[in-house]
Amino acid sequence: MQEPDFEFVDNARTGLAKYSLERLKTIAPTFRERSAERLACVELIAEKERELAIVQMGAISRKASLALTLSLVAVVWPILLLAAWFYFQPILRKLAPTRASPPQIVRPMPTPTPEPIEIESTPEPLPPMLGEPLPTPVGG
Repeated sequence: MQEPDFEFVDNARTGLAKYSLERLKTIAPTFRERSAERLACVELIAEKERELAIVQMGAISRKASLALTLSLVAVVWPILLLAAWFYFQPILRKLAPTRASPPQIVRPMPTPTPEPIEIESTPEPLPPMLGEPLPTPVGG
């Protein structure tokens, strides 16, 4: 771009810099194609969108850093608690007050003697058929 054209665009930018991004997007099509005002408007739109993108990326970066920090804490914290629990268990057992139990008295218990089992005599044999009468002794 030649030097005088640059001055025209710079002068137009100065006049248009007070407008918001939405207003610039609205008035840009109203200017003549390749005019100094339109070029200035397009440059201002690009500049303001770049600034807005930088601000948004900063916010997103902070949120991502916070999420990463929280996820690391969520992973590391239970591991640290478990390690501390295993480390302090023996110490806490030594420090815990022990309840003195009374001494146990051991009394000798009499051993039960088995009682003798009486063996009965064998019973008489059953008749071959239950419906038959018992045989009667002969000679009697």
